[in-house]
Amino acid sequence: MKRNILLIVDTQNGYVGFEESEMGENRMVIECCYWNYADRKHKLVAVSNDYYQNGQAIAGQYTGVTFYKYDNTTRKMRVASAVDLGLEFDAPPGTFATTHSLPRRGKTIVYTFYVPAGKIEKRMTWNGNEFIAGSK
Repeated sequence: MKRNILLIVDTQNGYVGFEESEMGENRMVIECCYWNYADRKHKLVAVSNDYYQNGQAIAGQYTGVTFYKYDNTTRKMRVASAVDLGLEFDAPPGTFATTHSLPRRGKTIVYTFYVPAGKIEKRMTWNGNEFIAGSK
């Protein structure tokens, strides 16, 4: 089976993307990016992992987005809670899968909720301290 692999390393914008697909049937998308905190002492690192089977997003054991707070002084990272980052919200009723698009440029994450009627997008923008609803 033929596999296609795409790797994007954009050091200028703090973004890494990896995509692997098999003849259009299965696709795995992993993204990583970071944003600075307003205090300039920390960075917020986001790592997302999404999986598509037969062209449709599926929820799996390893799908989702994880956030880490990096301390520039100690050079240590710890997991950052979605609640502490302003990302406490419920998926729309009937959601069977969710994907996450991290920005290659900018500070806006796009959550895409897959429901029986189609897709619903929610945009959350990093303001240096937390995520706020909206797009920028």
